Amino acid sequence: MGFSRKIALVLALCMAILHFSHEDEQSCNQPEDYSINAHSGIRRVLSAAPSTGTTSQQAILDAHNKVRKEIPSLEPMTWNATVAKFAEEYASERKKDCALQHSDTQIYGENIATGAGKMTILDAINMWCSEKDNYDYETNTCGPGKACGHYTQVIWKNSTTVGCALSHCVKNDGIFIICNYYPPGNYIDTKPY
Repeated sequence: MGFSRKIALVLALCMAILHFSHEDEQSCNQPEDYSINAHSGIRRVLSAAPSTGTTSQQAILDAHNKVRKEIPSLEPMTWNATVAKFAEEYASERKKDCALQHSDTQIYGENIATGAGKMTILDAINMWCSEKDNYDYETNTCGPGKACGHYTQVIWKNSTTVGCALSHCVKNDGIFIICNYYPPGNYIDTKPY
């Protein structure tokens, strides 16, 4: 190994040690350092210390059901182990690259997000639900040039069960988050709620 490669390796190790030794506290509220990318997926712009990814099933259900409760005709969602297993398997596939790419399943509805650092499943749910402001209930459409499909998936009347997963990606400080919903929403000529 050449001298310059050794120096680069030592510098990379020092940066990693410094990065992981700096822990900051963050609540489960919507992070301030997120943006929506061109694919209407969510990416964390700034990185922080790694996430533990230990969001409880109940916290995930509570976050979904808080939003669903705002629409009187909606039933609360419940956790579905089969759906969660699918989400875990797909999150594991994305571990290699953290690509913001849907699974293309026809069986489940799906919301995905990518990020870094301490991003949690609750952060992703909060971001998806922030699209509520882009949704026009009267016309069942998103505002011009706006995304609202993540929000409508959360409030889809027929989607009564959910399963979510988070994986830490090998690439950078990446996080991949997925929530799948069953039954999936049918967006053709119907309102979600």
